[in-house]
Amino acid sequence: GNDIVEFEQRFYNDFMNRGVELKVPFSHDKDIALRVKKVEDLLATKIIRGRDKDLWDTLSLARHSERAGTPIDYEAVRKLLSSNDPKYDKPNISFIEKFDKFMDIKNSYKGE
Repeated sequence: GNDIVEFEQRFYNDFMNRGVELKVPFSHDKDIALRVKKVEDLLATKIIRGRDKDLWDTLSLARHSERAGTPIDYEAVRKLLSSNDPKYDKPNISFIEKFDKFMDIKNSYKGE
C-alpha cells in the first residue's frame, strides 16, 4: 500500500546514487546504459512488497548472488528496512517482520 510507495519515494535518490550502471545490447552497434538498484536495495523493496512473485524473486536473487560469489549484505537490508518512518518517527514493524520471514524461508530453502 501507501507505506511501500512512501518507502520507495523516500529512498529513491539513495537507490539511484548507490545503483550501478548496466549496459544492455540494443542493436548490433549500440548499447543502452541503465541505472539499476544495487542488490541490497532491490532485495529490500521486493521483501516489503511481499507478493508470492516477490518472494520467489528474493529467493532467486539470494541464490544467484551466493553462487556468483557476491554475497548480499543482509545486515544492510535489515538496517534499511528498520529505518525510521518519518510519518511515525519509528520503524515500520511490518517491514522488519517481512524481512525476518524472508530470512527464515531463505535459510530453510533448498530449491534449485
